[in-house]
Amino acid sequence: MKKQIVLALALAAASFGATAGDLGYSYVQGGYARTHIDGLGNGDGFGLDGSVAVSKNVHIFGGYTMQSASEDGIDVDLNSTRLGVGFNTAINERADFVARAAYERADVDVDVPDFGSIDGNADGYSLEAGFRGQLSVDGDIEGWVLGGYAKLDSAEVEDISLDTEGGDDDQFYGRAGMLFKFNPTWGVVAEGRFAQDTNEVLVGVRASF
Repeated sequence: MKKQIVLALALAAASFGATAGDLGYSYVQGGYARTHIDGLGNGDGFGLDGSVAVSKNVHIFGGYTMQSASEDGIDVDLNSTRLGVGFNTAINERADFVARAAYERADVDVDVPDFGSIDGNADGYSLEAGFRGQLSVDGDIEGWVLGGYAKLDSAEVEDISLDTEGGDDDQFYGRAGMLFKFNPTWGVVAEGRFAQDTNEVLVGVRASF
């Protein structure tokens, strides 16, 4: 009888480890994206993100969003790109410390009636760090919260460079999200990035591998 109890406990522990286990950093996710900019209104569209673990503690990640907005006859298209590298390490059995650095770019096209189209772009980088962990016993719910800093390096409008010195356009931000897993592969994800003048939200589906 004692053997059966020991075996049952061992199987249960193995099963729990397979379900809750280590947090994975290889996935693809996509869904509805929405951005709110104070004084300019809202834009919405589609977002696609992904990450690949290249080692136990290092992952490469990237994202792309296509959004549009229209107000008072003015149409705005905003495409954003993000590509970076991250470091992750376990702080206990259920949580990781995460630090990431990324290159970021935004391309904007503004169509003004009776005037024409105005193109612009901005380049910079972001640094962020925080924690990611399992919020449920079975590991089906994950959450993360990070604090970050975004630096604007350069900006152009119709090939004319704008002054970005002084850091007026730099910003601190917070990032938070949750993942609800249906099974080890599929889940629903919601994530937001919140700054003083800009809020970004993505709600969609994630496939982990």
